[in-house]
Amino acid sequence: MELTMRERKKLTMVKAQTYVKASKAKKTAMLDDFCESTGYQRKYAARVLHQAGQRYILGETILVADPGKHIKRYRPSRYGPLVQQALITIWSASTFLGPVRLAAGMALFLENLVTHGHLHIDEETRQLLLQMSPATIGRLLAGERKRYHLHGISHTRSTPLGGRIPVQTCMDPPLLIPGVLAVDLVGHDGGQAVDDFNWTLTVTDCTTGWTEAGAARTKAEVYVVAALETCLQRYPGRVVSLHADNGSEFMNGHLVRFCLARAIAFTRSRPYHKNDNAHVEEKNNSVVRKFVGYDRHDSQAEIDLLNRLYQSLHFLVNWFLPSQKLLHKVRIGSHITKVYDQAQTPCTRMLARMDVSEETKQQLRSTRATLDMTSLYHEILHCQEQLDVIAKRRQPRAIKKRGNYAYFLDEFTA
Repeated sequence: MELTMRERKKLTMVKAQTYVKASKAKKTAMLDDFCESTGYQRKYAARVLHQAGQRYILGETILVADPGKHIKRYRPSRYGPLVQQALITIWSASTFLGPVRLAAGMALFLENLVTHGHLHIDEETRQLLLQMSPATIGRLLAGERKRYHLHGISHTRSTPLGGRIPVQTCMDPPLLIPGVLAVDLVGHDGGQAVDDFNWTLTVTDCTTGWTEAGAARTKAEVYVVAALETCLQRYPGRVVSLHADNGSEFMNGHLVRFCLARAIAFTRSRPYHKNDNAHVEEKNNSVVRKFVGYDRHDSQAEIDLLNRLYQSLHFLVNWFLPSQKLLHKVRIGSHITKVYDQAQTPCTRMLARMDVSEETKQQLRSTRATLDMTSLYHEILHCQEQLDVIAKRRQPRAIKKRGNYAYFLDEFTA
């Protein structure tokens, strides 16, 4: 039977005096019995007994140490200002990834930034950066991590054609091969869904995490299919299936004929069940909203800028930014524990697959050797600035709705 905290404290005070005076062999036996009774870890149990057994004599008064009091031990910091500054530089160059993904891609980021002359560090700093845990990275970046939590408007409208397209839910067993793609649209309405405005088509591979994006003038089927063709041309592999929600931009004869002509299986989600299309819904936030934001875009000039931005994201997201995949979930009562795999880039996942051709792998390797991560990020920032200028010109008093991290740019510019 497990002891309460009050009972553990009483037992500690009873055992403490004997433990302090005991021999080493007797202390070992006492620790075994104490750990079994209290459930404490061995090292913690030894410290608790040692503190409780300390007695301080001040004149006629005897003070006994409080076993519950935490003694703060001084330990010099391992990561100094130079390491922290280098970490901020890498974090900003990696488009402000979270600690887990940043730790997974640290070796790749370091190699790329040092090779292209954007980061100058000594060997000691390099080793400290490589051995950093995600928790340490989170603590060192705590003062720099400021994010906006904004949400867009749902634009999905159902159509009668959806009843003829097979339904695939999140409970169905997934097809774990490359080429199983999910698609969705993101509207750039600036919070006012009036008149025509631009859209972004997001396409992601559910198996490898490979993500593409393309801009559409409106969500008319002809523009959506044109953006889809652009995305599929950049995808390095054969497309097996396409999964979409119930919006009229997808549930139409134009897209059905497009899939039939290319022997692509076409499935849909259940209405009002976003989790059926969870892979691409996540990319809508981590790729499109992160790099484009929530401003209104409704002109052809902005379409050209968005496509230019997505061309750079094609390389940055798929070759450099690690992502995690959910392996399984464990429910204990009302609590759900999610277990993820090791964070890897989509390119790394592609290279590790046995069902990807050697020719495709060779193309991926050769492309990766020529890419400069910082130059790609500079191009993205340039496109973002031009989009911001157009958005501000349209609404001069509008509040900027996308977090601006451009002040980090000078820190890793050669």
